[in-house]
Amino acid sequence: MQRKMKKETENKDDLYIKIWEVEQRHVTTRWTVSTFFFSISFAIFGLAIQAEKSPLPLYVTTSVAIAIYWFAYALYLRFNDYTDYLRSRLEEMEENGLTTLDLQSKAAPYLEQKKKYHAVKLIKFFGILYTIAGIVISVCFNS
Repeated sequence: MQRKMKKETENKDDLYIKIWEVEQRHVTTRWTVSTFFFSISFAIFGLAIQAEKSPLPLYVTTSVAIAIYWFAYALYLRFNDYTDYLRSRLEEMEENGLTTLDLQSKAAPYLEQKKKYHAVKLIKFFGILYTIAGIVISVCFNS
């Protein structure tokens, strides 16, 4: 009987670990995709303000760079929703005793304390500054 319970617990822990690993891979993908688009945005922006004889007006290229930035932000939020979903499933498993592990419930209070510097808020704040800078540069240095 004891052996059967141990095997059931190990199976539940295996499922928990698999979900946790999927969540970790998803976080890596989220940052990879977002960083790619943020980088493209910064590259376009940088080239736009350096190009003296660009065939396009400065406001066009900076607008494209800013649009790509906000596209990356939207993608980041979408990926983040799925991450939150996976984390909620882990917490649900822990609360219902479906696992002996408690990675998510132990991490949650710690992460809540650090939430004032949450990545979503920082990326949004920087995006607002980036947009303002793009508008100011486009208006002041119109080519």
